[in-house]
Amino acid sequence: MFSDGSGQRVVLEKFELYSTKAHYYLVGHDKAATAFRLLKLSRLEAELEASEDPCTYTKAECTALLRRIRDGNTRIGGLQSVCKAAGLIGCFRFLEGFYLLLVTQRRYHGTVCGILSLQQAAQRVLQQCHQYFATARLDDVPCCRPEGVWDRQDAAGTSCAAFC
Repeated sequence: MFSDGSGQRVVLEKFELYSTKAHYYLVGHDKAATAFRLLKLSRLEAELEASEDPCTYTKAECTALLRRIRDGNTRIGGLQSVCKAAGLIGCFRFLEGFYLLLVTQRRYHGTVCGILSLQQAAQRVLQQCHQYFATARLDDVPCCRPEGVWDRQDAAGTSCAAFC
């Protein structure tokens, strides 16, 4: 849940996870698909490194941002859609590295005092660290920054130019 520029609370209901060799990008949107947010998780670091984009995007802006990320990473594999999710449970450390736990399917369970209750029907666990980076030195990793990332400001005036 977050507050958009007008002060209204917005709940993210659906998510899609994208990956490059260097990052996971979790894109979430509200029920009407009018407000999009982006969470970036690094796959290069041994420790968990996550950053939330301060901007709220429209569908067209989010599509354009994902296209720029894809274009900037074409020579090292591009941007792939990993899975669609109903929610993010969290990240946890197990043996070597961190893992991402996503709810991929939810089911209506009932109501409690008039509040809708959902049940987790299926989940997916993904390893954070990419195998290439687990064995390679970070000095050998090609640059993954997209070229030509456009500058945009949210309602509060926060710049979103270098988020990718």
